[in-house]
Amino acid sequence: MKAAISIILIAMALVGFGSPAHASECVFEETTNNFYDNLNNWSCSKVPESGDTVILDDSDDECVVRAAGSDQACISFSLVPGAILTIETGRTLTITGNCVVDGTVNMQGTLSLGSSLTISGDGTIILQQKTGTGAYTSRITGSTLTLSDDTGGSVLTAVGTGEIENVLVNNARILAGHETSYCDGSPTCDFDGIFELEAAVSGSGKFEAADGEELELQSTVVGSADWEIGDNSANQITLLGIACLNGDFLILNGRLEIQEDFCTCGDLDLGDTGSSDSAEVAVLAGMTATFGACPGCACGG
Repeated sequence: MKAAISIILIAMALVGFGSPAHASECVFEETTNNFYDNLNNWSCSKVPESGDTVILDDSDDECVVRAAGSDQACISFSLVPGAILTIETGRTLTITGNCVVDGTVNMQGTLSLGSSLTISGDGTIILQQKTGTGAYTSRITGSTLTLSDDTGGSVLTAVGTGEIENVLVNNARILAGHETSYCDGSPTCDFDGIFELEAAVSGSGKFEAADGEELELQSTVVGSADWEIGDNSANQITLLGIACLNGDFLILNGRLEIQEDFCTCGDLDLGDTGSSDSAEVAVLAGMTATFGACPGCACGG
């Protein structure tokens, strides 16, 4: 009798501590529609789960996390050039691992990062914001985000108007504007607001304002990145936190607004075009702004 009881207990233990579900590689295979939540669209024969890897490996792929569907999750995703992953209004895609974007991530909803990670590639992340009727804001949330471009190709660009709430290391390109061919056609992209970087910012990439848009940095800024304000009098970069920098500033038109102590070892090039009359630097009363201060800056002291 004791032997029989022991066998039963062992069997129960094996059931209770079984191995976790197997993570899958899910390749998008568009069938009757392009919905992310259609299991028939995936090589893994299921809607990808939080432990799965999502791959769009065809330049004609366009996969949609649709507003009428549900929030989704995966461990990472990769997009080849030409492929498009769209997150519609009100939806969230959560990822917990590094991603490669050589195509386009088109966002009206939220990209939530479960941990500090890197998005690399030569593609485009489009953030859209609409402030009128039916307003919405696309955002990237979570922990530290590093943007990094691949060598030998175009620069990975986060472009548009929306919010990046993460601590950001920008070794690629941040652009407040809508210079992207994807938005020249259908669906229409909405850019009606400010591109806000809400936490600490660093990196060696580039920050730009174009197309009459404003790039607003709300916390501390460090690093060797270069800065550019394009040839439009409505363009603006606003620095709300202390900035201790090494990069150059090129203001073709528009406005650089500084609301905290500011210093850069780099140069200021102000108004290099025929419309340069509107190029300006505005400094909040009581703050200091210094350009070309090498070998180092003393900010916030």
